[in-house]
Amino acid sequence: MRPAVLVGLAPESSWPPGEPYHEHVPADTFPHEALGVVFQVRDGRLTVLLWRRAEQPFQGSWALPGGLLSASERLGASASRHLASKVDLPEIAHLEQLETRSDPVRDPRGRVLATAYLALVVPGAQPRLQPDTAWHPVDDLPPTAFDHGSIIGSARNRLRAKLSYTNIGFALSSETFTISQLRDTYAAALGHPISATNLQRILTRRGVIEPTNHIARPTATGGRPATVYRFASRELVVTNPFAAFRPRAAGLRPAKDLVHCGRSDRGLGPRLEPGEVVTRVDEIPLVVCDLEVPCLEDHVHGAALARDQAFFAALLQALFTALLQALFAALAVVAPAQLAERLAVLRCHEMLQSVAHHFR
Repeated sequence: MRPAVLVGLAPESSWPPGEPYHEHVPADTFPHEALGVVFQVRDGRLTVLLWRRAEQPFQGSWALPGGLLSASERLGASASRHLASKVDLPEIAHLEQLETRSDPVRDPRGRVLATAYLALVVPGAQPRLQPDTAWHPVDDLPPTAFDHGSIIGSARNRLRAKLSYTNIGFALSSETFTISQLRDTYAAALGHPISATNLQRILTRRGVIEPTNHIARPTATGGRPATVYRFASRELVVTNPFAAFRPRAAGLRPAKDLVHCGRSDRGLGPRLEPGEVVTRVDEIPLVVCDLEVPCLEDHVHGAALARDQAFFAALLQALFTALLQALFAALAVVAPAQLAERLAVLRCHEMLQSVAHHFR
């Protein structure tokens, strides 16, 4: 069987040795562009860098910075080059390839492949922008060109996921910070409020952040000066592949025992109210959901174990009561029948009360 040859590319055997690959790519291959999704937390909101198109198609709409890939250029270098032409970024704290879009009709002028990169900028960076370039809140985007709005959504979801199981927060934060400042950064990126206390406990336990020897300046409201923290590493590290931050489910009360991810002081997890049933793990109402699978399984299995124990206790008591009834029936031969009947009724009443108590 002959080896498959990609459409539009010359066979490998026809490439002369020592000559650049791009000289043998036919001129009618699909154009390929590199796009940059640049995020920065500004004024407590996650924002993205966009520029307004001055020409058709999508004239007047906002687009991601980027451009066509040259024949002798790598994708990452192309994305950096186009970003530099649009905005003077002093430093990109984190850059990673996001995804490639290949929809044949994404560009009305013809088929164009697009590879997007996620770039994160720390809050202190103040890049010089062109007149047609501006920051826009991710949750309130203006009309966007092509499929760039969808790409921004993919980048936001990637960032939120990585905030849960990596230390990527360093790329959105200053070198040093207080826990309240870090909480505001995480809340802006995640899109929902979180608890500063829980955030500090989770990130400290994982070794993501560490305290410094400095304290913050006292605020006008007074109180004890806050400890200043920093990220233990400013390179991307996977800290917990099974964790995820999620908002508290609407209409459900916080389960503080689960938030602490440890055995409840009352024993086998929080007590369920009458009619309150937890059917799925992702329905457990956590304020800052540090979904560490073994910990949650302990609580869910613990609640089930407590109910099983109550059931078997009621079953044993029912069997014991049945034995007593049989004994009373045997004693009825010599004992007054009325006394035996009253004792049997009393035992049955106690059994029903016990079963109702355990299943309450």
